Amino acid sequence: MNSIEYFWDEILSRDPTRIKKSYEELSNSDQRAVVEHLIAMTTEEGWHTAQKGSAQIALATIEKTRK
Repeated sequence: MNSIEYFWDEILSRDPTRIKKSYEELSNSDQRAVVEHLIAMTTEEGWHTAQKGSAQIALATIEKTRK
């Protein structure tokens, strides 16, 4: 598995510890890009229900991390 696949597996894992760790390792600009992509996953058509759920959990975890 390449590093980008591993990263997204971690972010979409539904495990707050794994999500937080992966997110915090990113630069500020990469963090913004990831959040934008996760928002797109939760709002745009074409994503599987499970993917949307994982993205929502990731966003909620990231929001707690930012506080």
